[in-house]
Amino acid sequence: MESRARAEPVAVPPHVPNEIVVDFDLYEKRRGLVPAQDWWLELRDGQSSPLAWTPRNGGHWIALRGAAIKEVLSDSDRFSSRYINVPRIDHSAHSTPAPLPISLDPPLHGPYRAILNPLVAPGPVRDKEDLIRSVAAGFLDGFKDAGRCEFMSAFARRIPAAVVLAMADLPLSDAATISDLSSGVTRPKHPNDSTESLQGLVDYFRPVSDTRRGGSGRDVISRIVNGQVNGDRLGEDDAVGMVLQFVGAGLDTTGSIMGYAMFYLARHPDQQHRLVENPELIPRAAEELVRRFPIASVGREVRQDISFHGFNLKTEDMILAPTALINLDEALFPNPVEVDFDRPSALNNTFGEGQHRCPGGILARTEVRIALQEWLKRIPQFELAADAVDFENGIVANMDALPLKWSH
Repeated sequence: MESRARAEPVAVPPHVPNEIVVDFDLYEKRRGLVPAQDWWLELRDGQSSPLAWTPRNGGHWIALRGAAIKEVLSDSDRFSSRYINVPRIDHSAHSTPAPLPISLDPPLHGPYRAILNPLVAPGPVRDKEDLIRSVAAGFLDGFKDAGRCEFMSAFARRIPAAVVLAMADLPLSDAATISDLSSGVTRPKHPNDSTESLQGLVDYFRPVSDTRRGGSGRDVISRIVNGQVNGDRLGEDDAVGMVLQFVGAGLDTTGSIMGYAMFYLARHPDQQHRLVENPELIPRAAEELVRRFPIASVGREVRQDISFHGFNLKTEDMILAPTALINLDEALFPNPVEVDFDRPSALNNTFGEGQHRCPGGILARTEVRIALQEWLKRIPQFELAADAVDFENGIVANMDALPLKWSH
């Protein structure tokens, strides 16, 4: 696993109490059998405070309790979405369009979000189920007889890529380029590299968006770039910003969730057996695995000086909101670290909270469910093919590789 140079620390500002300062780098990588979600538990359980502050990545607060994180994600009056990365990506300084609508606050956010919602609503997603199933089955049939695979590259990343690029009418051969650039934004290999990857995405999507503006295509890019906000046609930069978020996020997040879910199953043969013997449990199991392994940790900018859970936050401070610490909070979910396929269904926060809850959550859940169904039909028993796995945290947590093996 390629190591990442740690971000240089900044000075602790006077309004931050020294006792809550932690040396935490969001973009840490580790090799082992402890997934990235549990690193957040290590940080939380080592602090008695609901907030911590780290001097890494520009210096920022970290919300550590589910209630506080939900506030940060849903209260746009106090916490702005205009910067979601730490350190900040200043789009005006780098002349790159911001991803939309994730970087907009109400009331601007709503009209942009309205363009995306119909593309991934329950009905259109149901219409994609046959495509998703066919894609998953095709990839599986290509390697099931080999008795092993590297799951992330052979399956987890390929399914969302095939589905999203089909929806976008883009060539599947471009999946690796888009995926690499997307991961460069959410998990930069070196401090401050996010801006270069973002520029690469803009350079890819701008000509595509320009070509489809004014056309009558029904692919998602055509429908986005020809959308209207308050009766006005989207500007060029706004159109590019919406396209790069929709396509780029669709490639990066779902594959990461699949990887963590399969990592868990590979280490729990009893749970594999139960799902094989009771396939009707797979939809609930997929939802429980999505709950247990959230992958997003997004930033917010403090809009004005405020008192928040006993601390003084200053205007333009950044605060990080890890969704793992909502879903793994004992105050919100009983025995949250346990994977319980019989857990009563409840809304979780893997796909966010408030107005920025991910519009693609339904599509992602569907892809995870179908992936498990098709995998377990063909490969009912499998295990890790290595004694350790390479994990990485970030705006979207991931694993570099997940080697699996099975009898055939």
